[in-house]
Amino acid sequence: MTQTELIQMAERGERIPRQECSLYDYESLGPCSHERGWRTIVCDGDRDVCECPLCGKQKVMRCNFDEEYA
Repeated sequence: MTQTELIQMAERGERIPRQECSLYDYESLGPCSHERGWRTIVCDGDRDVCECPLCGKQKVMRCNFDEEYA
């Protein structure tokens, strides 16, 4: 699957399969209240799928890659 297809999958509320940068195969039960340290596991340049390093929850966020520092 392409990065964009994986992001679309996450936007539909589906959990994307484990990726190279993922820490979890699943998320812990219950809501996630962790606000910091989310890891980008998929990026298409506009959007990221990020994973909470503490509970494994995934969410789509705006890409925070800064090309100025690439």
